[in-house]
Amino acid sequence: MLVRSGYTRLVILHGGYAYKIARLRFLRTFIVIVDSLLSPKNLKERRGKFPGNPVVSILNNIFIGWLANRSEYQYWQDTKDTRCIPTLKSYLGGLVIVQPLAPSVNMEAVLASDLRQMAQSDQELSRPEQYGLYQGQCVIVDYAHLGGFTFGQPQNN
Repeated sequence: MLVRSGYTRLVILHGGYAYKIARLRFLRTFIVIVDSLLSPKNLKERRGKFPGNPVVSILNNIFIGWLANRSEYQYWQDTKDTRCIPTLKSYLGGLVIVQPLAPSVNMEAVLASDLRQMAQSDQELSRPEQYGLYQGQCVIVDYAHLGGFTFGQPQNN
């Protein structure tokens, strides 16, 4: 068993599966709010990065891991996009999703695959950690952004 901690999710690799567990970021969001209130410069900088309704921004920040899980599950259910690793199950409303284990690949393998154009044009897919090997094919293992995930207006790419 191997455990990896990402920015929005905890990933447990065990028994041929990857279990992605959403991280709820209450403390981090609280720190960001306090920091923004104490420093007008930080508040202005953050508002520039996250325009719109501040309540929506706060909810997105807290639940981003859950939203990412739901997005991956729904994207797979809707598209069955063979460029992506299948998302087999979703538990607890998306707090946990299950995918087949896909061994890591290096960026050279990604650039030599059918995913070359995506890897070069999509900033979210520019790192080798976003890919794995599944059934002999290089696939995207972290594709939440493809479905768009926010409490506000859905993002479509």
